[in-house]
Parts: sequence; C-alpha cells; structure tokens
Amino acid sequence: MHRGAGDCSGVDRYKRFQQQQQQQQQQQQQQQQQRVSGLRGSTCLMDVGARGRQLLSPFAAAPVSCLLSPWGVSSPLQHLAPPPAAAAAAAAAAAAAAAAAAAAAAGQETQRQLQVE
Repeated sequence: MHRGAGDCSGVDRYKRFQQQQQQQQQQQQQQQQQRVSGLRGSTCLMDVGARGRQLLSPFAAAPVSCLLSPWGVSSPLQHLAPPPAAAAAAAAAAAAAAAAAAAAAAGQETQRQLQVE
C-alpha cells in the first residue's frame, strides 16, 4: 500500500506521540477525579463497617443525590474525608508531576528517534 508523503517524517510521529500523551494524561486525571468523587459515592458507605452504618443510619432513606452532594449540609460523609477541594488539589498536583515526568521522557525519546533517522 502507498503511504502518504507525511507519514514517515519524525514531525508527524512526534505530533501523534504528543496526542497520545495528552489522551493518557486526560485519562489519568479522570481516573483520579473518579477516585476523589468516589469518596462521596455510595460505595464508600459500604466500606464504613457496622459502626459507620449506625452513624449513617439517619441518612439511609435520603435520596442518592443528597448523599453525592459535595460536602453539603446534608452530606453524611463530611467527617470521613477531607473536603473535595483539598483532595482535588492534591490529585491535580500529582497529575502535574506525572505529566512533567512523562513530558521529559517523551522529549528524550523523540530526540533519539530523530537522531536515528
């Protein structure tokens, strides 16, 4: 099969590589956000144990949207975990550090590829 003229150039490969890196970073950030929001989710209630269920029993009949509210007045999880803003900031800092490391590795890799060609 005939390939397009630009397929072989290092620049195109580098651009594709950057796009893949961005997609991976976005996926990592989404996973971290899901972990953070999971603290507010109903799965957390199951892990609390018998003592926690006693504490949370008044909230058992509450609607799910109430349980998922970000530390609203009615949130039963307020005393179990830090506020979402602090957790999200910590996750963002970790993601930024990982992104910087990935970018440095990517830069070294593309330089090697260009030297080979």
